[in-house]
Amino acid sequence: MSDGAKPTVILLFGDDELALEERLADFVARLAEPANAEFNLSRFYAARLDLAAFETQLLASPFLAPRRMIVLDLGTLTSRRLDFPEHFFHLLETMPATSVVVALERLDYQALQRRTRGSSAADAARAHAEASPFYRWVRDHPGRAVARELRRPRGPAFERWAIARAQHHGAEMDGKAAALLREYSGEETLLADQELRKLAAYVDGVRPIGADDLVRLTPFRAEGDVFAMVDAVGGRDGATAMRTMQNLLAEEDPRYVFTMVVRQFRLLLLAREALDRGLAPRQLLTESPYRLPGFVADKIGRQALGFSLEQLTDVYRELLALDVASKSGRADITLGLETLVAALAG
Repeated sequence: MSDGAKPTVILLFGDDELALEERLADFVARLAEPANAEFNLSRFYAARLDLAAFETQLLASPFLAPRRMIVLDLGTLTSRRLDFPEHFFHLLETMPATSVVVALERLDYQALQRRTRGSSAADAARAHAEASPFYRWVRDHPGRAVARELRRPRGPAFERWAIARAQHHGAEMDGKAAALLREYSGEETLLADQELRKLAAYVDGVRPIGADDLVRLTPFRAEGDVFAMVDAVGGRDGATAMRTMQNLLAEEDPRYVFTMVVRQFRLLLLAREALDRGLAPRQLLTESPYRLPGFVADKIGRQALGFSLEQLTDVYRELLALDVASKSGRADITLGLETLVAALAG
């Protein structure tokens, strides 16, 4: 790209939904004065692209602004291929410098890695190039196109991101709270950011956001409590298991608690089956349709070690029976859950 030349095609790709949204918003904010921005912005979806309308927007002159922007949402790329006609790429090669196309491509990195039967970032990059003609075109046209990868932070990097993001919202956050937010949110930055906004407003600069604030205010608390209850059951700590379940039932809708418990024991059953076949639960639980974060899958795998396959099968059958009985008015779901926990941890 020559000095001073601006790209006419920008590809933003990755799995960090928050970063994708904010980078696009930044581009739009710099497009023109707010009053004129809407006249210089159009949006298209690749899955139902009207090529004639797309071409019209590319060739149109900007209104009281140096450039106009065409946002093209490419959807989520897993291992499928999204093809475009040759004329589409001809338009990108010949479009005027007064227009810029910003394309958004969301990636499922695990699906891409499975495409090449690999597990490294290089494997995912290679699979991305194979599956995305748009990405290949951008890569092959450095004189007019650029690509920017926006990938979610993982592990300790997510916790550092959470602390920095809290500061962005005007609050401090301690390390324990950041670690808990990582667990509660499944490392989803968009979801975590929504909670950080609420938490920052709650502490109002008086003190740092702590783990207790997350437990008190976020909707993820119930899931964490279900994990804690199962830990106690697996450790045969009946008092803790019962206290945790009773607290959950007192603060949450019993049907919601029941749904969370069913989900947890289904995942435990799957993890136990994997262990009995000599497989790591992570291999199963991080793939479709479960798609759990790796550290959550590992935690479920550890919990499954505290149960036999027969025990978990029996629990799942009892939960099914309780579901049917409660819906027909023959059982109280609150009493049924407490009875089940008492029997498991006894």
